[in-house]
Amino acid sequence: MEKKIRRIGNSLGIVLPAEILKEIQLSEGDIVEVGLRKDKGEIILRNIKITSITDDFESRVIDVVEKYFDVKRKK
Repeated sequence: MEKKIRRIGNSLGIVLPAEILKEIQLSEGDIVEVGLRKDKGEIILRNIKITSITDDFESRVIDVVEKYFDVKRKK
C-alpha cells in the first residue's frame, strides 16, 4: 500500500487506513511505540498496551530464568 506524506500543521505525516488500525487494535488516543530501521529505510509502529506486572509474576519469571538459564539474582 502506498501513502502520500502530507503536511499536518508544522509537521509531516500520513493517514493510516481504518482497516489497518482495526487489524492491530488501535484507535484514536492510543499510544504507539515508534521505531526506526535505518538500514532498511523502515519506520515501525507498535501497539503498546500497558499491563502491570505483579510482584508474584515477576518472581516466578525470575525463578524460571534462574532454574533453566543458570543465572543468579543480583543482590
